[in-house]
Amino acid sequence: MEANTAILCHDVFAEDGDLVVVVGTGNTKRIFQVDSGVLRAASTKWRAMLRSHSPDMKMELPDEKPEAFAIAMKVAYYRAAEIPAYLSDETLVSIAGLCERYELHRLLSSQIVDWSGTLQNRTIETRLSASWSFCGREILRLRGQI
Repeated sequence: MEANTAILCHDVFAEDGDLVVVVGTGNTKRIFQVDSGVLRAASTKWRAMLRSHSPDMKMELPDEKPEAFAIAMKVAYYRAAEIPAYLSDETLVSIAGLCERYELHRLLSSQIVDWSGTLQNRTIETRLSASWSFCGREILRLRGQI
């Protein structure tokens, strides 16, 4: 993370947000203004990443897909009307990966049920990725296997 100096944000989730998150790279990069407290509440991984956070800092997530992060933020900020009911295979896999890497299962649990309901019409790769990320680890954890 580095100091934020007058960055133009593409997606403002918190007008008075104290954190700029740069997601993606190159021409797909998007910049989000958020409240660090919302990210801390959403994920223990983000809480750890932001432990040394000071006002006006920037967090970079170059390996993540901006659309997936935007959807996660729409859920975190209770923007229900903006949360898509159906996701493309690519976006569903991206959200599944984001969910897995940052432990967003609790945050996304209500949406996961809706998104998972569309799995029967997906490619096998999409079904496997989404099923494991959204459900597999939780099932194994509940059974005491991880």
